[in-house]
Amino acid sequence: MFPHTQSGEPVHVLCYLCRNLDLDPLLSRTPSHRKLVPLVFVGYPPSPTCALCRLFAFYCANDGMGSGTLTSASWIYTTRPDWQDPGHGLDSRLLGIVPETAGYSHHEWAFHRALFRMRGYLGEPVTGPSSWAQGPIGPRSLQPGAIDYSLLRAWLGFCQQKHRNKPDCQPLKVDSTWCFRLIDCKTRLVVETSSLGTVCPPFLALSYVWGGAMQSRHLDYSKPLGDLPLSIEDGITVTQKLGFRYLWVDQYCIRQHDEGDKHFQIRLMAEIYGSAQATIVAAAGSDPTYGLPGVSTTQRSPQPYVKLRGRTLTWTYGSTRDDISNSVWSTRGWTYQEGVLSSRRLVFTDKQVYFQCGLSSFSEAFNIPFERAGWASHDNMFPRFRTAPYSLEIGDRIYEYTQRKLGNENDILNAFQGIQGQLAKHKPPIHNIWGIPVLCKPREWSPSPKGFLAGLCWSLEKSNGRRHGFPSWSWAGWKGPAMLHPENDVVHPLMEPDIYVAFESPDGHRTEWPEVGLSHGTGGRGDQGHLRVLILECLSFLFENQIFESRDLKNLGLETTNIYMEDLSANTDGLGVSADPPGLIHSLHNNPNWTSQDFNQCPLVGVPITLQTVWQESPRFFVLVLQNKAGSELHERIGHFEWSDPRQLFDFGTFMRTVTTKRRVFRII
Repeated sequence: MFPHTQSGEPVHVLCYLCRNLDLDPLLSRTPSHRKLVPLVFVGYPPSPTCALCRLFAFYCANDGMGSGTLTSASWIYTTRPDWQDPGHGLDSRLLGIVPETAGYSHHEWAFHRALFRMRGYLGEPVTGPSSWAQGPIGPRSLQPGAIDYSLLRAWLGFCQQKHRNKPDCQPLKVDSTWCFRLIDCKTRLVVETSSLGTVCPPFLALSYVWGGAMQSRHLDYSKPLGDLPLSIEDGITVTQKLGFRYLWVDQYCIRQHDEGDKHFQIRLMAEIYGSAQATIVAAAGSDPTYGLPGVSTTQRSPQPYVKLRGRTLTWTYGSTRDDISNSVWSTRGWTYQEGVLSSRRLVFTDKQVYFQCGLSSFSEAFNIPFERAGWASHDNMFPRFRTAPYSLEIGDRIYEYTQRKLGNENDILNAFQGIQGQLAKHKPPIHNIWGIPVLCKPREWSPSPKGFLAGLCWSLEKSNGRRHGFPSWSWAGWKGPAMLHPENDVVHPLMEPDIYVAFESPDGHRTEWPEVGLSHGTGGRGDQGHLRVLILECLSFLFENQIFESRDLKNLGLETTNIYMEDLSANTDGLGVSADPPGLIHSLHNNPNWTSQDFNQCPLVGVPITLQTVWQESPRFFVLVLQNKAGSELHERIGHFEWSDPRQLFDFGTFMRTVTTKRRVFRII
C-alpha cells in the first residue's frame, strides 16, 4: 500500500492537513454506551499521495455497503465495539469513518454498528500474549511473512477448555471401525489409523481446492511423501506448529485409483472432518500450488497502517466474510461440507487467519479478549450445524450447497453425503432419497411418505439445465440453486388427497414405502438405485389450454385475468397458462421452446400437494408439473405450477373443484 525504504520501513508521505492532524484527542475520547461521538470533519478531498488519506479511503471503500470511497464530506468517529459493555475495564479508543454519501443519520446506532463491524476499526495496535485473555480490544500488527502460532494455539486451547461440554465444538470420537489413513507429519508416511493404537491420536484435516494443478497419482505407501504441492507442505507445517503430528488430506489419504476405497472413504467424510481437532482451510489461491499465506513462501497482503506524530494507526480489516465468500474455495462443491462439518476451522486468507468454532470466532488482525468471544461472534462464516433448528437446517444447507460448482457433475450427491449422513443422526432424524429430505411425522421419529412429499416441493432459483443420471423429481437432477420450503415440514393430513408413494428400480422391481428402510440408514447412506423411479398414484389435472411464453403475456391482454403480473416480462422461464384459474408454470428447462404442437403431443399434468406450515392456519399447495416421455409410459418432472390469486377468490378446495381431476398412476424418472 505504501512505498518502502531499502530497510523495509514504509515511507509515510502525508499531505499538509494530515501532518497537522493530532491523534491524541481522537484516541483519548471514549464514547458513552450506544453513542457515537463525531470528532473530525474531513472537509478536504483526499490526496492520492498521502498515506493517511489513502488509509482512510481504503477503509471506506471496503465496507461493501455501497458508500464508495472517502469523500470531502466524511466524519471520523471514536467508537466502542457494539458488544463491549461500559465499565467493564475494556474501554478502547477506536476510530471509524462514516462518509456522508452513506445517506444515514449520524444518530442511527444500528446502522453504524453494522457498518463498523463490516469495515473494522482504526486504532493503535495491541501487543503481548496477555491480551488474548484480558485485553485490550484493538488491532494487531501482522507480518506479511510470519504467523504467530502461539495465538492460533491459544484459540484452539480456549475452545477446548471453555467449550468442552458443548456439542457444537467437540470433535467426534473416532470409531475403531472407520478405518481411514493419516499423514504422519514427522515421518511423511501415510499410515492406517488402526496401526496407531486402540485410540486414534488427535489429528487435523486440510480443506483446499484441487484445481487443474492437482493430478491424482499412484502412491507407494511404503515410502515417505515427497514433491508435495505448497498448500499441502504448508498444511504439514501448520499441523506441527500447532503441536499435532497427524494430518488428513483427501488426495493422499484416499487411494484415488481404488474405486472401492474411494466409495468407502467418501462415506466417512462427515466422521473424518467431524472428528478432526480442527480443519485447516486454504481459502486463498485457486489450486494447491498457492500455499497458505504467511506460512512459508506465500506472502500476505501488507496490513495498512500509518505512523503519525509518535502514534501508529492500524486497520483491523473488519469482517472476513467477503474474503472467504469471494474465494475460489467457497465456489467448490466438495469444500462445502468440509467447512460445515468441522467442529473448528482455521481459515487462511490473503490477509489474515480466521478461527471459528461452534460458539466463538476470532480474527488475527483484531484482538478480542477471550472472555468477550461470545459477543464477537455476530458475523460467523460457518453455520451451527449440529444443534441447528430442525425445520430450517436442510433447506438452508441444500440452497447454499447447490450454488457451488462441481468438476464432475456426477458428484452432486457424493459431495453432500456427509451433510445428509449427519442429518440422519439428528433427533428427530432427516433421511433422504436421492437428496430429497424425508421429514418425520410430528411427534414421531419414523420417516413419513407425507414428509417425502413435502421434500418434493422444491424449486430452482435459476435453472441451468438437466443433470443427467439423476431423477428429474430430485433437485440433484437439475443444475442451479435449489430452494426448499423448510417451514413446510408437515403435509396436512386432512386436506391432502391420499397419495400412494412407491419406487421402482430400472429393471422394474417395486419397493413399497414400508420396505424403503430409511429408519435403518440404508436409504440415507447406501446405494439408492432401486429407488430410481418414483411411483405416485394421485389426483391430477391436465393443462389443456394453449400455453404462451411469458414475455408475450401482456401483449395478449392477459393482465386482466387473475395472473399476478409483477415483472413477468423479466421471467424468461415462466409460462403463462390461460386455464381457469390461471397461473404460471415455472419450467426447470432453461429457455424452453415449446410449441402448441409439442404441447398437444406431450400434454402437461399437474399433481397438487397440500402443505400445512407450522405457524400458519391455512395450508398452501404446490403443483408438480409432469410431462409424458413421448412413446413411453414414463413421465419427467419439468417444473412447478404457481397459482396466483391476489384477490383471494379461491382456496385450495375451490381450486380442486375448478379443475377436472382424475386419479392416475405416474412412473416418474
